[in-house]
Amino acid sequence: MLAVLVTVHVAFGVVRLVSGGIVKRVRAVAEYEEAGPIWHFRHSEPDAQRLAAWLLDEMPRDHALLYEGVMQGNLQLLAPLLFPAILVRSSAVAPDGTAAGRPVFRGQPPWLDQGTAGIPVIVGGISSLGWVRR
Repeated sequence: MLAVLVTVHVAFGVVRLVSGGIVKRVRAVAEYEEAGPIWHFRHSEPDAQRLAAWLLDEMPRDHALLYEGVMQGNLQLLAPLLFPAILVRSSAVAPDGTAAGRPVFRGQPPWLDQGTAGIPVIVGGISSLGWVRR
């Protein structure tokens, strides 16, 4: 009887490993290969995904992007994807307009008001990203 229970337990574990671990991992890798780096934002709000995708395409790698808000969450995901560009707290802008010795990124997402003046700042939340000018 004990042998039957152990065999059933081991068989159940093997089935769970294959369906619960391996199949999910293969699916996740396929999704990543299809979506690219924006896949990391799959649990984020659609506006955050759109802004992150735009930044990944448009931001020069030698610039600094100013940020405010919560570093955990979307900013935490965005920072390594933008590397070697860096995120710098918005309060750290030097009088000459640089941040951490780099030029500050001054682009504007095309779907937002183009007439807005000021330095762009990305505002991070757990599952959101916002764009303001200061």
